[in-house]
Amino acid sequence: HPRVRRQRQMCIRDRPSGWTLDGKNYTITAANDWVKDSKNSILGVREATEQVTIKNVKIVGNQNTRHGINAWTATTEASGQNTPGKLKLEDVTIRNCGTAGMVIQNTEVTANGLTTSGNAWGAVNVDSKGAPKLSLTGANLGEDVQVWTELETVSAETITIDNKAFQQVKGVGKDTLKGFTYYTTDPAKLGEASVTTDDGTTVYDTLETALAAELAENTTITLLKDVTLESPITLDKKGLTLDAVSYTHLRAHETRSNL
Repeated sequence: HPRVRRQRQMCIRDRPSGWTLDGKNYTITAANDWVKDSKNSILGVREATEQVTIKNVKIVGNQNTRHGINAWTATTEASGQNTPGKLKLEDVTIRNCGTAGMVIQNTEVTANGLTTSGNAWGAVNVDSKGAPKLSLTGANLGEDVQVWTELETVSAETITIDNKAFQQVKGVGKDTLKGFTYYTTDPAKLGEASVTTDDGTTVYDTLETALAAELAENTTITLLKDVTLESPITLDKKGLTLDAVSYTHLRAHETRSNL
């Protein structure tokens, strides 16, 4: 199928109820000379207070683009009322965007058959502003960071995923993991170590980060993958257990020089 190439954002705004963009399995591709300074996403869905549908389309970005889809609705909480937008996705693919595959702000998104890969920040971000919701069915999210949200409290209705392989964790680290809530099919995609308590599971980007955290007595740190250490580690907390799991190895970092 032919491709549609764009240099700037295509915006869907204030469309009537029942409005649909049917890509017919064609591809919308960001041109190599995409205007990076404009900070625009490839496809913007704004103020969709009446449901908009996007289906049967592939969206391909590059390092200059922002999100593949930005579902944005202004919040009106100051007036005591707030009307989130409504967006439905059917068989949409988003690849290789410079930030996230999709960002949701104050919009209720229902996605069936969403496929993502190669998006720099991750697949889907549910922003904390307004009253966003995400419902995923039959999703195939190829990034290490699959779904994440800045919401401090995430109700069971806010993010629903039909695949039971997804689990909700907290993520703590310096770069990718920023203390947010993440939904992942494999915690090892996010970090090297985890701690599980009655409050849930926290994944740490590195073993060193886990050891530096304020942990309760008799805590168990579980390694999630092979770990290469830059320097020695010390287990100096009372009752601390390091569970290395039978298949996991600790390796010292090797520094080599050519003489």
